[in-house]
Amino acid sequence: MPTRRRRRWWMPLGVVCAIVLLGAQVLYLQFDTWAKNPGIRPIYEWLCPHLQCQLPVMRALDEIRSKNLVVRANPDVPGELMVDALIVNQARFAQPFPVIELRFSSMEGSPIAARRFKPEEYLAGELKGATMFAPMTPVHIALAVEDPGTDAVSYYIQFR
Repeated sequence: MPTRRRRRWWMPLGVVCAIVLLGAQVLYLQFDTWAKNPGIRPIYEWLCPHLQCQLPVMRALDEIRSKNLVVRANPDVPGELMVDALIVNQARFAQPFPVIELRFSSMEGSPIAARRFKPEEYLAGELKGATMFAPMTPVHIALAVEDPGTDAVSYYIQFR
């Protein structure tokens, strides 16, 4: 006569607990990477208030664009240039204001001059002291730089 196997009622519960623990471990170990991923971040946004964790700031410099970049001589200060531009955060989330690097180059593409501006140097008016760049909101910036001379024929902005 064959022996009957006893049904173990706790096995399905144990499997479910193991799966939940494995998922929690993966979420914990991938926190630095996945918390910056817009598709997975909502899970962390839901979990962190319950677990007292701090979400990292999301950043996408390639989603920041400059528009209407104009460089002209400053009529009030000889030897100085005024740089006007609009910058727009095209990401779907707010991110920290970037460091703006303004570069001038020669006809051959050789660098002539460069300068970096921190947010506290280029933000003025109601944005003075702001830290986060709202999505799809154009921000006007006006920068004053020393004239790099007649060899500088090209200029561009990079975000860092």
